[in-house]
Amino acid sequence: MNNQAIGLIDSGYGGLSLAKELKRLLPLETLLYFGDNARAPYGNQELSQVEVMIHQLADFLIEEGVKAIVVACNTGTVAALDSLVKRWDIPILGVIDGGVEAAVQTTQNKKMGLIATRGTIESQVYPQKIKALDPDIIIYEKACPHLVDLVESGQLSGVKVDSLVASQLEPIKQAGVDSLILGCTHFPLLSQPIQKYMGSAVSLVDPGVNTIQELANQLKDLDLLAEERQGEDLYYTSGDPLAFARLASQWLALEDVQVSEINIGGA
Repeated sequence: MNNQAIGLIDSGYGGLSLAKELKRLLPLETLLYFGDNARAPYGNQELSQVEVMIHQLADFLIEEGVKAIVVACNTGTVAALDSLVKRWDIPILGVIDGGVEAAVQTTQNKKMGLIATRGTIESQVYPQKIKALDPDIIIYEKACPHLVDLVESGQLSGVKVDSLVASQLEPIKQAGVDSLILGCTHFPLLSQPIQKYMGSAVSLVDPGVNTIQELANQLKDLDLLAEERQGEDLYYTSGDPLAFARLASQWLALEDVQVSEINIGGA
């Protein structure tokens, strides 16, 4: 089972930020990635529907024989992580807990920003978990669906990106936060323009980094780490495979990304 692949699930491109960290930290592991681009974004949909869609993607990866799954989507984590863990007897991780722990350790002035999708913001899962660790922290939240749209359209830099980042993050910057949680896995793909606008004094917290570290720890504890590289990473999308391949190649710095289109759940 050690040489079976690791599955990553996302509503679209956002999970590529975790794929990049996985390839850096666990270079011997094989990756099966599913981006549900045809039904993205998840953040504007009802959590009950998101749960159904996440389970459909997980079922597909389970049938492909993955040894672990990462729900590389904050909204998907809120909606479906608990039910997935109860259903399948393999390591299944979300992206929220790692971000909470890292953010609490990062802030010095107890003023923290959070940008996410509408669904994640309305769930209040981040404030609840953060306050449980440190009730003195003040959290300034903002739903930023337009930033998700930027990434899904393949726009990661340029004048339009800088302008939209500034308009979306202005109230959080004015609040004087010293840390900012990128509470949607799409947002690390915009980390450069976000950091440029927020300034070097503000630390960006990418929950995905901690999530992949926790995955590595769990696989090690279960003696499931790959001992040698087996096969090629495979990427699936319910959307346009050519568009996915272009952005994945850009973000992962790879010349050839193998992407297959899969129609799932009526997508």
